[in-house]
Order: sequence, then C-alpha cells, then structure tokens
Amino acid sequence: MAIGCLTLALYPLPMLLQPGVFDFGSRSSPVVLLLDRTDDPLTPLLTQWTYQAMIHELIGIRDNRAVLTSSKVAEQYREVVVDPASDDFYKRHLYSNYGEVGLSVKELVDKFSTASAQHKQLNSLEDMRRFVLEHSDFSRAQSNVTKHVNIVTQLSEEVSRHNLMDVSTLEQDLANPASALNAAGAYEDIMAMLQGKAVSNKDRVRLVMLYALRFEGEAGRFSGLLDALAQAGVKAANPQLYAAAEDMPRYGGQDRRSGDLYGGGNILLKAKNVFKGLQGVDNVYTQHQPLLVETLRLLAANDLNPAAYSYAATTQDEALSWQAAYKQRPPREAIVFILGGSTYEESK
Repeated sequence: MAIGCLTLALYPLPMLLQPGVFDFGSRSSPVVLLLDRTDDPLTPLLTQWTYQAMIHELIGIRDNRAVLTSSKVAEQYREVVVDPASDDFYKRHLYSNYGEVGLSVKELVDKFSTASAQHKQLNSLEDMRRFVLEHSDFSRAQSNVTKHVNIVTQLSEEVSRHNLMDVSTLEQDLANPASALNAAGAYEDIMAMLQGKAVSNKDRVRLVMLYALRFEGEAGRFSGLLDALAQAGVKAANPQLYAAAEDMPRYGGQDRRSGDLYGGGNILLKAKNVFKGLQGVDNVYTQHQPLLVETLRLLAANDLNPAAYSYAATTQDEALSWQAAYKQRPPREAIVFILGGSTYEESK
C-alpha cells in the first residue's frame, strides 16, 4: 500500500510537469524501480565481508569518518577518514572481501617498507634534495598505510571477539535454499550459538530471524528459539531487539513478500542454487546474492511479472503502452529505490 501511494504521488511531478526531461530519443527510457524491503528481509540480516560494509557494521562510519577503539591503535590514529574520493586504496577495495583486503594491506606495507628503506639512504646532496621533494608523498603514504593497518587490526579483533566466521557460516546456510540444512539441524546449531558467550546479542537475534524466514512453518521451534534468546538475557538487555526477532514472521513472512526470496517458484533459479551448492564457491561467507540481482536481471529481460511489479500509470491503456514499449526495447538503466533502506551488498 505504501509503495502504491508513493508511486502515484511521485508520478505526476516529473512525467507531467517536465516531459522533455524524459525524451531519450532512440534509447529505451530508464526505469525507476520502487521496491519494498519486506520483499527481501534476508539480505540485511547477513554478516558482511566486504571492506566498506565491514567498517560500517563493525566500527561505524559517520560523515566519512570512523573511530577506532582497539587498544592496539595509538590515540592519535583513532579517528580516520574513510572516503574513496581521497583514498585510492579504499576506493579500489570498497567491495573486496576481507581476505583480499588483508593481502592488499600486506602488499601496501611491503611497498612502503621498500620506499622507507630507500629514504634512509641519504648519501649525497642529490639524495637529500630528492627526499625533500618526495617527502610530502612519503608522509601521505605513511599515513595511509598506518590507517589501513589499524582498520584491519580492529576488524580482525571484532571478527575473533564475536566468533563471526562461525556465525556467518550458519547464516549463509540458512540463506541458501540449496544447503542441506533442515529445520531440526538448524534449530540445534542456532541453539548452540545462542548459548555461546562469544556471540553478540545482535548476532543471536539475526540467527533467530533467519530461522523464522527459512523455516516459517516451524512455529514451535521458533518459539523455542525466542525462549532461548530471553534466557540469554537479550530480552532484558534490549527489549526492542528481542521484539524485532519476535515480529519477523509478521514483517517479512511469505504472505508479505512479492519476490521469490528462496527461489521456490522459479525452477531455473532453484537449479542455479543447487548447482552452486554442489560446486561450492570460493568464499562461503559471501555466496549469498540479494534478491535484487535476480530482479534486475528479469527487468533487463523484460520478464518481471507485471502483476507483482505494476507500472505507475493513470490509466490501464497507459500501463499497457509502457509494457509494450519495454517489451520492444527492454530498459538498460534503472534507478532503484527500496522503501525501508538498502545495503552495501546491494550497491555493488
């Protein structure tokens, strides 16, 4: 209902008041795709393993700045700028996974160490002159190396402290419909996690939410997991967090979703998931793909179900006209707006 009201409110403004803006000549018109977060409540619940997303989730980014709290980081280096516009290393590795970033930081350190050794060899006036000319670049490189070493240090501490690798493995199994996980086995695995002292309350709640989505018919076991959350102290420490887990079936249950979240209604998509499960992936922590990937693929092929993704039009004839136009020339550009927020994983 909210999506429909927003669509109808936005439609007349640009289309009727400024029609010339939407004259794309021989190109197909871009599409503004309005989606609801309830169609894919799964993606925001998964632990992220790309550099930018990890900094955002485990450290926090505000106004392109992050504050490090590790005891291994000196006080003067704790507030850092994380802005791709001014940091080439960060720009290159925004969407690199955790392992790749670790290797790249090591290469950065090795490169700086070599340059540092060269600067120590000031044997002549010419050496000193060159050092003065290069000193600003050298200092900037030193600052950048220090920053990323410190960031990766804190990320490593957070991953170890909260047992995130084991948590993420279970999350990915719950998210993947092709995994061999069953309701009883998943229940036991999550119970063990809920009772583990290293797992944070936030991660405990996310696991219970993922179970509620994957095994929606298991009301009894879901209730047992909620009881375990309460026994672990989550309800007392953070009632809102506990309530979010309790409300997940009502918020993102199957009757609330228009998308095919687990591929059950799409034979081809389900086959792809099974094949992925049989073949394995390079990184088990990042095997999940957001529903948005499949939605955009269907949009580009003009295969989106018009009943689920209706056109914003004032008349039925206008809607049919849009449908016919995109059938002839499927869109190649889309502006995606997700009511309820988007994730770094979906922005890749």
